Amino acid sequence: MADDRSLFTRLEDIRRNWYGENDWSPKKTVEDFAYFDGATRADALDTLDHAMAEIDTTDLRQYSEMSGLHRDLNRIHQSLLKVGR
Repeated sequence: MADDRSLFTRLEDIRRNWYGENDWSPKKTVEDFAYFDGATRADALDTLDHAMAEIDTTDLRQYSEMSGLHRDLNRIHQSLLKVGR
């Protein structure tokens, strides 16, 4: 069964289920991203890459949010890999 929800909607649901918080934002994802191990971070970046390939590029607001989120998460991931985490 395929999940037809957007990546942001799925992230909101995950945050609500794990933390009991209803408000999700890219900023909160970036703050929590450093706590994951390298494989989980890499999987998350792959998932984000696939989600970005599927979105409509005419929706500039969503594409901008996704691009900024990807840039920030990738920067954190690369920094943590450099220090051995």
